[in-house]
Amino acid sequence: MARGVQDSQQGPTTAVSCRAIRAGDAAAFTRLYEATFDRLLARAKRCTKRDEQFCLDVVQEVFVKVIKRLPILESEAALHAWLDRATVTTAYDALRRDIRRARREEGRVEGDAARAASSDVETKEQLDWLARELAEMDAGVARRVMARHRDGKAMEDLTSGSARGRVYRAMEALRERARRAFNETGGRGVL
Repeated sequence: MARGVQDSQQGPTTAVSCRAIRAGDAAAFTRLYEATFDRLLARAKRCTKRDEQFCLDVVQEVFVKVIKRLPILESEAALHAWLDRATVTTAYDALRRDIRRARREEGRVEGDAARAASSDVETKEQLDWLARELAEMDAGVARRVMARHRDGKAMEDLTSGSARGRVYRAMEALRERARRAFNETGGRGVL
């Protein structure tokens, strides 16, 4: 028999122990914990075939259930049956949580890879479009636009007053064509 869950001649009955645990009696809970912990851990290991840490987490969840909702049971056999059932269902719930988490993480990785591939294709399309547009532009203006964006130079360093205006107008025209070409409603897009 489990220590603390004994018949009336040797100590408290199972029903009395259950009532004491439900009332928050730490000593009664400790007796039950010490009497059943090893058996519940072994049960969790058999059910899950997982490592000890996983099974310890399962047993911890079982004892939380004991604290929150242990029914008043009349016999030690009924108590052990309830604890066994709680261990098995808790173990299966933990396994299902792990499977769901792994699927979510796998989906995130696949989604991230798909978004990255889509973004790469989109970026390549935009760069190809920009190269075609720059090829059709006045060579001097195109060279200044590329220097501005590639080298990060200030417009003042690249051009004189009237040339600066041509570069600004060329940039705005490019931005507008990019918005139309890529259906962008705003923002800087390619440029």
